[in-house]
Amino acid sequence: CLLSRGLGDVYKRQYGYQPAQPSGYSYPGAAQGPSTQPKGPAPREVVTGFWLIIAAGVLSLINNIVTAVRLPDVLTLSQTDALRDANINVQDAGGFLIWFSVVLSIIGLGIYVLIAWFVLKGHNWARIVGTVFAAFSAFGLLLSLPAYVTSLIGWISLLSSLAGIAGIVMLYLRPSNPYFQRHNFNPYRPY
Repeated sequence: CLLSRGLGDVYKRQYGYQPAQPSGYSYPGAAQGPSTQPKGPAPREVVTGFWLIIAAGVLSLINNIVTAVRLPDVLTLSQTDALRDANINVQDAGGFLIWFSVVLSIIGLGIYVLIAWFVLKGHNWARIVGTVFAAFSAFGLLLSLPAYVTSLIGWISLLSSLAGIAGIVMLYLRPSNPYFQRHNFNPYRPY
């Protein structure tokens, strides 16, 4: 084996053999890595979708905090009796419900912001996750639309849902679609 390697080296030196240079072309079906090329600025529709998703998150936060503050007042008499029977102070339980709901609301806003941020960066998975959430929101709207228009909180919730759905729709418009496609990077091809 060493002899063949040695003869191969002599052959390479004697006949001027040089290793093949990269041509920029790959074999058909060759795996290409993910893009390392920057995407460039986001289209106007993506930026609008980003701000609509952020607005939906803020409106959802407002709705959830107002609802959380009113939560102890909506406990039924049987629920209060059950708390008292379990030797739990009703005011302490109400305070816990408020703080727990506020923490969940802030986490919810964080999810909205996270999805919006990755959408703005052109990650298609974020667009898909946002689409799933918008579908749930649209389904909820269809099931309980009359309940939304009975109070100010209902209107805020309705606006939040509609802003989120509109933001996701903006991400699927024709100028937005190329921004979410993966571009294969080829260092040998000028861009």
